Amino acid sequence: MTKRLARARAREDDGNCEEAIKLYRAVTKDYPRFADAQRGITRCKQMLPPDVSE
Repeated sequence: MTKRLARARAREDDGNCEEAIKLYRAVTKDYPRFADAQRGITRCKQMLPPDVSE
């Protein structure tokens, strides 16, 4: 889990939020209550245009 989360954060830091969201969602699928992944999705969605973040 921590490797996937680290990859998601790296993508987010690079501005690749679409890929980061995919990775964050993979983490939340396996660990639904993992708040860091949920927060990452929220941060990324705020950075993307509305039509892309859906």
